[in-house]
Amino acid sequence: MKKCIVSLIISLLLISCSFFENGKEITQGLYFFPDGLDPAKNAEFFEYQIFSQIYEPLLTLDDDYQTLLPCLAGTWSVSEDNLTYTFQLTPDVLFHDGSMLTAEAAEISFIRQIQLRPEYPLFNIIDTIRSVGPLTLQIELKYPYLPFLYSLASPHGLLVISQKALEQFGDAVGKHPVGTGPFYLDKWQEKKYITLRAFSEYREKSTIDKITFILPDSTSQSEVLFKNGDLDLLYMVAGYWLDRLKWLGKVEYFVQKPLNTMYLGFNLNNDPVNKIAIRKAILIAIDIKKSVLITNRGNALPAEGPLPPIFRGFDDLKQERYNPEVSLKLLRDAGYNNGLFLNLYVFFPTFSRQIKIEILKSQLAKIGITLNTRFFNEWEIFADALGNKECHLFLDGYSSELIGDPGNFLYALFHSKSPYNRVNYYNKKTDYLLEQAFQEADEQKRHRIYRSIVKIILEDTPAVYDLHVKSHFAYNSKKIKSLVVNPYDFIYFHRLETYE
Repeated sequence: MKKCIVSLIISLLLISCSFFENGKEITQGLYFFPDGLDPAKNAEFFEYQIFSQIYEPLLTLDDDYQTLLPCLAGTWSVSEDNLTYTFQLTPDVLFHDGSMLTAEAAEISFIRQIQLRPEYPLFNIIDTIRSVGPLTLQIELKYPYLPFLYSLASPHGLLVISQKALEQFGDAVGKHPVGTGPFYLDKWQEKKYITLRAFSEYREKSTIDKITFILPDSTSQSEVLFKNGDLDLLYMVAGYWLDRLKWLGKVEYFVQKPLNTMYLGFNLNNDPVNKIAIRKAILIAIDIKKSVLITNRGNALPAEGPLPPIFRGFDDLKQERYNPEVSLKLLRDAGYNNGLFLNLYVFFPTFSRQIKIEILKSQLAKIGITLNTRFFNEWEIFADALGNKECHLFLDGYSSELIGDPGNFLYALFHSKSPYNRVNYYNKKTDYLLEQAFQEADEQKRHRIYRSIVKIILEDTPAVYDLHVKSHFAYNSKKIKSLVVNPYDFIYFHRLETYE
């Protein structure tokens, strides 16, 4: 799943908007065409873009990235031992097929999702799910996990599917999705387009009648269509596009806070980058601010550490800064007077701009490090190759699957048992503190534990933290008044404001 999350942070997902006499229609371009729209099977970012309009979670997250709000669950409570969560579902909620939302329907769809995605870490902490009344649902955890409620507001978490649809379509429900969201599936033309229409029985009246998700021939074609006025909204505009679009005079931007961290990772199992002196020498040999300015053109923030800026309270914890003189000394003191030859692995669809690689090579060459770059076009092959003895460095990134608490982000990248810990980082104290933090009920104490973890990680230097990509939404201000975007970068199409 990480391949497309990371790839789509850098690449373009394009959205266009046109208005027809029979109603208002939004057309969103797709970078990939979905295999299906079943949250138990389809877990890519571009698939979430679509089924976030069809399915709904128990809770949602407010614009402050912290406050939990009701959705399918109207109220909830937690037991004193922080193991049992009880949810009272919102009454009179209809699925698109006319069936009624019940606790039993939620139980069935949640259990199915967990069974079909056993590898997903957030599902592994759930012990039992049971309906204890027509609209009362209980979820019991195997052990206390205090950020659990935030996981229920994530599009990567549990979503409710119609029990009737599951019985009717079985494994094919991904092509026949039925949820409680503001839009329902209208048409599916394989590898061409997917059309959704506004659900008239939804709890809010939609401002848009129809959404069509299409697979364009190319991103360059989409840019031309936008300039010609045929497209009215572009999603995740690349930095080098920003200046080219400004001259049109009708473009406004909505800028979303970054959820991600892109980094230069070290394979800590391999010599010589298993030595902390070498890692620190590489870190301070890189002028991160200059590199981000040249390659991203305002589309990203230089990183100071592992966490994206949505997690507040870590701004004072920073990785060591650019200092080539000290870098060269560290390298020589470690016995590498004649320089180093290191292999850099790159997943090309994500890091396709050659200037990024050339800047990195140039800066490291100044301290005597020569990079041999190997590009990969298939994610599975790239991911497997990161464990090779020949791999010293690699470019990668991570985007938050859970907002509101930084524990999931830190666990994913740095716990020794995490499948996303591609640097092979192991620190016994870090593992222990992460596990303790998840069980700490006092929010202030939990935050102090997280700060301790970040300090350890910065000292250990398992990676060079490069940048946080901002999501730019460019839209035609002559037709669109404003966008409403949730913290996970999904547009609330049913609340999109247009000019009449």
